[in-house]
Amino acid sequence: MWPATETGGRAPAGVDVVRTADVIVVGAGIVGLSTAYQLARDGARVTVLERRDVAAGTSGACDGNIMVQSKRPGLVLELAKASAAMYPELLDEIGGDIEYERKGSLMVFENEDDLEVLTPVIAGQRAAGLDVQLLSPAEAAEIQPGIAEHVIHATYLATDASIDQLALCFTLARAGRARGVAPRASVSSSRSCLARATSS
Repeated sequence: MWPATETGGRAPAGVDVVRTADVIVVGAGIVGLSTAYQLARDGARVTVLERRDVAAGTSGACDGNIMVQSKRPGLVLELAKASAAMYPELLDEIGGDIEYERKGSLMVFENEDDLEVLTPVIAGQRAAGLDVQLLSPAEAAEIQPGIAEHVIHATYLATDASIDQLALCFTLARAGRARGVAPRASVSSSRSCLARATSS
């Protein structure tokens, strides 16, 4: 997908530069590819720069969890809620099998100090609209069999989900190209990078 370039983004001397993009997005991970796709869907001419390959960075190494429960109340939580809410409609648009599952998330507490510290966080999450449930060890074990015996409490949010993050990245890349997103390999001072195609 990412054709190599020899100029590092600088036009050779004496060559007029023709504007070919309204927006340049740096990075072909989930954030970059989703941004590029949605800008192109709204009519922008978009170029994505990536020095290696699709999902070659953090997006390819993460756990694939769409986990709102782990966010503290405030702007980050609100952004996480908005992001999680976008997935069903986005997946209907781009297609592909990315193994999206709303199977919930479980956070465990091993001592009373942890629970005391996070109790106001849980209250803030509930105030922000999250249905966070405080579970006993027995209730947590029903959701996650084999949970450690020393766990004293757990919290559960049923709406948290998981995906195959690699499949999502490559699906977004293909959907973006179908809408005219132009992929380009950025060039470091030492070498240019040619990545694998995503046409398969």
